[in-house]
Amino acid sequence: IVSEKKQRNGFDVLIGSKRAAKLLAVHLAKDSEHDIKRSFSLEGVDKAGKTKKRFTFCVRL
Repeated sequence: IVSEKKQRNGFDVLIGSKRAAKLLAVHLAKDSEHDIKRSFSLEGVDKAGKTKKRFTFCVRL
């Protein structure tokens, strides 16, 4: 976990790797029997020409 941020309607957790974030989202959704919503935003292009994306996993508890 890189950082945590409290919001008015919940909290945001910033995690360093996509794999760890997905595992946490699956674990939380499994316990609460809710769906996971996944989205991404394009952050840019690196020097090799590969696109960089920022993923967002949403689990409502």
